[in-house]
Amino acid sequence: MGGRKDLVLRNWKHGATGHRFFETYRHMITRCHNTKSKDYIRYGGRGIYVCEEWRKDVWIFLNWCDNKNPEIGLTLDRVNNDGPYCEENCTFSTKKEQLRNTRLSIHVDTEDGRMHLIDAVNHFGLVKYQTAISRIRRHGWDPISAVTIPANIRR
Repeated sequence: MGGRKDLVLRNWKHGATGHRFFETYRHMITRCHNTKSKDYIRYGGRGIYVCEEWRKDVWIFLNWCDNKNPEIGLTLDRVNNDGPYCEENCTFSTKKEQLRNTRLSIHVDTEDGRMHLIDAVNHFGLVKYQTAISRIRRHGWDPISAVTIPANIRR
């Protein structure tokens, strides 16, 4: 037997379906552990996984979310983009913050700490963002040189 009745029984089993972060949980599990998911290659396929504690009990994850008490509009984010979904590596962020934490993001290690490229460009004020990107991606410059060498100087 399949279909709607099984769906209802599965939902009743854990009772979490209506929780505001249940869909977040479901999508997180799917992209990390379901090889048929279209997103698997970008998550599970490159070693991203959901910690065993959260995988074995949806309520541990949902209670963690509730205890974090994120405001409306924030979504689950991994601090280390190459790390797992777990309590130590997850937080809630805005979409703008999440866009700075992707595999394509460029970070610059400075004396003031690690910065996103756009922040480093603004911090040093010597080149435009597009100049820094071009220096790094097209000309092979290291990120710190790309933002600290004035625009009118070629390497």
